[in-house]
Amino acid sequence: MELGTPQQRAVLAALLLNEGAHVSVDELVDVVWGPEAPATAVRVARTYISRLRRVLEFGTGDTPVIASVAGGYVLPVTAETLDLVRFRRLTEQAEVAHRNSDPAGAAAMLHEADALFRGGPLAGVPGGWAEAQRARLTQVRLAALERRLALDLELGRHVEVASEIGPLVAEHPLRERLRMLQMLALYWAGLQAQAFAVFHDVRRTLDAELGVEPGPALQEIHQRVLRSDPTLRPETALLLPSGPQAAPPPPRPPAQPPRPSIQNLSAVPAQLPPDLIDFTGREESVRALTKLLTRAGEVPVAGIVGLGGVGKSALAIRVATLLREQFPDGQLYADLGGMDEQPADTSEVLARFLRAFGIGSDAIPESLPERATMWRTIMAGRRVLVVLDDPHDSEQLRHLLPATVGSAAIVTNWRRLLDVSGISWTTLGVFEPAESVTLLERIAGAKRLRIAPEDTRRLVDLCSHHPAALRIAGARLAARPDWSVALVERRLLGEMDGLVAPHEDCIPFYTSIMRVVWRLDAAHSSAFRLLAAPDVADISPATAAVILDRPLAETERILDSLTDVHLLKPDLSGRYRYVGVVKALARAQMLIEGSTASGAAAVRRLARFYLGSARNALQIVGLPPEPAAPTETMGAAAGLAFGDADEADSWLLLERGNILGVAAQVAEGAESSADAMAGWWPIQQRLAGLDKGQRPRGQLAGQAA
Repeated sequence: MELGTPQQRAVLAALLLNEGAHVSVDELVDVVWGPEAPATAVRVARTYISRLRRVLEFGTGDTPVIASVAGGYVLPVTAETLDLVRFRRLTEQAEVAHRNSDPAGAAAMLHEADALFRGGPLAGVPGGWAEAQRARLTQVRLAALERRLALDLELGRHVEVASEIGPLVAEHPLRERLRMLQMLALYWAGLQAQAFAVFHDVRRTLDAELGVEPGPALQEIHQRVLRSDPTLRPETALLLPSGPQAAPPPPRPPAQPPRPSIQNLSAVPAQLPPDLIDFTGREESVRALTKLLTRAGEVPVAGIVGLGGVGKSALAIRVATLLREQFPDGQLYADLGGMDEQPADTSEVLARFLRAFGIGSDAIPESLPERATMWRTIMAGRRVLVVLDDPHDSEQLRHLLPATVGSAAIVTNWRRLLDVSGISWTTLGVFEPAESVTLLERIAGAKRLRIAPEDTRRLVDLCSHHPAALRIAGARLAARPDWSVALVERRLLGEMDGLVAPHEDCIPFYTSIMRVVWRLDAAHSSAFRLLAAPDVADISPATAAVILDRPLAETERILDSLTDVHLLKPDLSGRYRYVGVVKALARAQMLIEGSTASGAAAVRRLARFYLGSARNALQIVGLPPEPAAPTETMGAAAGLAFGDADEADSWLLLERGNILGVAAQVAEGAESSADAMAGWWPIQQRLAGLDKGQRPRGQLAGQAA
């Protein structure tokens, strides 16, 4: 098979050595050219991909062998298609065989693994990246080779090892483990003098090349050979003792069959729940999470937080499903029920994970620390993706996260667990408008929605583009083919306004949000309801302090806490707003809990504040409203003081819509009267006719003229 130029081979090597993981175009450019990449590098790299596809042909179903994924490429591999995968599997199986008292079987597997290396790795591939990979692969091969040679010594093949190891030592003269094996092979073959010579030779070489003495393990072997130590047994080659006078190993017991409780350590768990058939949008989030979770040389952990029902778990499962081939040793999933009254027991979750890898129940320790230790041991050397949905707290999460390079994890939660280091958190918001319409079309049918585009737009706006709310609307449309989009919108609007009781299909959605509210203390729970009482689009910290009747500093802490659990959304200007369906839920809670009187009082406080502040602002821009009627009962508060006309003008621009909304709310209230509204009429007259997109000062000047 002609694989093209050396640069094209480098691209193929990068895809193969990532073993099914995502490789971006930028990474391919770095592999081929390094820091000296030409301006045309991206285009040329894509050309190499195109040529490689033609060479490698296509797989079943006309799917390219090299798949385009999230702005990069993926080349799936298996033990049948890539020797490196098979090599790793054989070395892992050899470890298991040796633990099960089968050194001959372990040695045979390592012999087979080493035979997979035919010549030097990446021969003919140029560049610094290829050189680094050659060095890495050489070290991997040598480690397995040393393990196999040690097993051969254990099996009594002393002469064969002494003969085989000479060329290896000549090629790697500074590798002390090889020298130790060489000394042991010569000693057990009856060539004690040559074993001494090996030690003196390596001592001279290390001193000349590095200026150091041989390490403790090699020095101990030398001393024990000098003493003709009768306890120097073949097992020594496998122990790598770290200090002098290490205790001799106990006599080997008779070979035993594998314990029945270790059922199948080669099991590959596949625990991911089914991916949503109608999964919609989130392309940028999928790209970012895919890139994060496939970073080499670390244990990446992606955290997804957001409002209840916004699709955190769905996104985690979608990304994990896309990455299954890149974690060939398994995918684990646990719903930890962190928001439930009885969260999942951490110890039991660990037991389930261990059983998934073939550990029998009778082999699993009882205590949580011991199970966690066994979990880390089982995970060592594996490439596993772990999805942890809704952990209860940081301590639970620490026990369950993988700790070895090659594995990764996705965590979803209602808040960031900031005391667990190493998690890259991302906040998932509601859909974009186009994504909202797409989801509705997938649930209820595109044709039906496209004949009423304005009604569809109003419906997705009413749902605040929240995925769970959109699914409720879509399910109702699908279940009622004779209903129009407008009718479903009216029914939902009535439920949100409290005119009718919510349908039972809303209960899971409401519960997903209220589970967070129920965890708040009394002050924050009350604030969640009261801040929703006024008819305003957004809230500044100053207006929030008025609504809550609390000091500004305390109010800002409450706003931050509600933002941390996604009940409020901040903007770049420091103002806050509700997602519409969440605001409707907060108002519904006022009715349910009988706190409408406190809500009405909060609206009156804000009305007085707005009345006083608006008067001050209009006064300073040179356009005071007409004097209020002397019978006014809606007394104005002192309100904000403004330093100059520009400051007042900016405040009016931000708050105009909110002022008018609260004025209308007061006018519709049960306690309103002509006298009560007298103070508002001049303010409304000044502000009602203004273009909300322009600064009030210039428009008011035009009105006065």
